[in-house]
Amino acid sequence: MLPSSGDSTSLSGNLLLSICPDPSEPQRYLWIGTEGAGLNRFDLRDSTFQTYTTENGLPNNVIYGILPDGHDNLWISTNQGISHFLVRDSTFLNYTVRNGLAGNEFNRYEYATAPDGSLYFGGTAGLTIIHPEEFYKNQSPSTTLITGIKLQNKPLQFIDGSSGILKAPIHASTYLELPYDHRMFSFRFANLDLSSPAENEFKYMLEGFDQKWIDVGTATEATYTNLNPGKYTFKVLGRNSFKNWNQEATTIDIAILSPWWGTWWFRALVLLFVVSTIYGLYKYRLNQLMEVERMRNQIAQDLHDEIGSTLSSISLYSAVMKKTVIDISPKSQSILDRIIHNVSDIMEKMNDMVWTIKSDNDSMDQVVNRMRAFAAEMAEAKAINLDFHSEDSVSKIQLAMDRRKEIYLIFKEAVNNAVKYSAASKLSVRLYVREGGLKMSIRDDGKGFELNTPKDKASGGNGLIGMQRRAARMDAEWKIDSKLGKGTTVDLNVPINH
Repeated sequence: MLPSSGDSTSLSGNLLLSICPDPSEPQRYLWIGTEGAGLNRFDLRDSTFQTYTTENGLPNNVIYGILPDGHDNLWISTNQGISHFLVRDSTFLNYTVRNGLAGNEFNRYEYATAPDGSLYFGGTAGLTIIHPEEFYKNQSPSTTLITGIKLQNKPLQFIDGSSGILKAPIHASTYLELPYDHRMFSFRFANLDLSSPAENEFKYMLEGFDQKWIDVGTATEATYTNLNPGKYTFKVLGRNSFKNWNQEATTIDIAILSPWWGTWWFRALVLLFVVSTIYGLYKYRLNQLMEVERMRNQIAQDLHDEIGSTLSSISLYSAVMKKTVIDISPKSQSILDRIIHNVSDIMEKMNDMVWTIKSDNDSMDQVVNRMRAFAAEMAEAKAINLDFHSEDSVSKIQLAMDRRKEIYLIFKEAVNNAVKYSAASKLSVRLYVREGGLKMSIRDDGKGFELNTPKDKASGGNGLIGMQRRAARMDAEWKIDSKLGKGTTVDLNVPINH
């Protein structure tokens, strides 16, 4: 049957070089080798051909000789080595000069089977003899061994069981302990299939570092550098020339020691030192704060006891003198009145200072209570209706002592001015937190005044200028709005995250 173009069941080429009956079914199949068209299997029953070429695994499409072996498989000589064709699996195992052949190019007619089953193939480089049974003895996987270890590019040698890094010969070593400054190492490995060492293939992984197996083909070395301290396991699998992989990997455990500064005990000492330092600083700071609180309370007590009692005596003596002295002149009367007034003013300011300094009054809740009490007392004295409202959020904020003092004194000045000079019937106080700031608004429905007056009547003491200065010291926004017959409003916005 001549080859038919486009028909996959016809003969693949016109020039035939070899013919061999099928070793298991000789009455049905013939194997035919062609020149350049591959291998054909001819089915005698239906006269069809099946073709195998380099696309199916043949090393070359020129088939010089075909010989069967005792396992119903074929050996084929070509222009590119000899192929062992496993018929049942349709698999080609190819061999070249790398596997021990005399040459890669063979000749027509030069092939024969000896009485002992040996196969002879003649080629341009001489005669190649194959003993097929030898190839069926090594179909199981071959052992893979680690044959060498390098540390910092220097080969490790086994000295004895008590000294050196290796505690056993390399092939028997199962554990390797490396110092921190020797973190570059290499492993060499080999497969014990010596029929064709160049065909052996390998894959490896370092458990604890590699995420998957690394297929390196026929390479026989693996190198790792600069690994972190810890425990690893090196694994290697080998595949012999018969394409059989080891079922179990050859392994060696590796421990890279930590430097002294990376050991658990050193880290524990550092942690203990840090915790002790933080605790010591905390205790020192706490003692400082307690000492400051003690000093504040002591200063407040001293001011109250010493200066307060002295001022009270002055005020008392002045009042007694005013009542007991007969025929006091108007000028002396005026001086005594001024002394009494100034002493009262100083005592009031000192009371505010003592209240501010005392640590018991460090919360905004205390400030709000004092504001409410002061406003109620002042409004009641003038029969003014007081509307005082403070949101709960105000009591929760925290401000430094000097800022609480400035807020209270601005409030006190504004309420004092409203009560004394506005002739108001109603006084409204609002305290609330908005947009990161403490808002305070004090409004009266009194007679008001012109803001462009050079020196307003309400300036008594610090007056408006004093309130402005206090607000400036807190980086706060302060403004006053007043019109004749329309009352007066004082607004203060103090940033709480200052």
